[in-house]
Amino acid sequence: MDHGQGQPADAAGYPAIGVAVPVAAALFSAAEAGHRRSAGAAAVIALGVSAVFRILEGQSERYVLLYDMVGHVALAVTAIALGELVRARRRIHELTERPWAAP
Repeated sequence: MDHGQGQPADAAGYPAIGVAVPVAAALFSAAEAGHRRSAGAAAVIALGVSAVFRILEGQSERYVLLYDMVGHVALAVTAIALGELVRARRRIHELTERPWAAP
C-alpha cells in the first residue's frame, strides 16, 4: 500500500494486519447464515493465497507458516465458530420461545 510518499506500508512503519482481519467479518457472517463449509473454504483459500504470495515475495517460509499463519488461522476459526454459535443460539431461542397462553 502506498501512503503518498512512495513507501510501502511496512517501510512507513505501519504494522501488517494480515488477511484474516479483513475477512473475519465475512467468515462470521457466512457461518451465521448457515454456510459453515463455504466459510471454511473461503478461509482456506484466502489464507493459502496469502501465504503463497508472501513466500513468493521473499518472506521466510518458517515465519509465514509456523508463526504468523497460526494466529491468522486461529482468528478465522474463531470467527466461523462465533458465527455458528450465534446462529445456534438464535435457533434455540426460536424453538424454546412459547407464545403467552390466553387465560
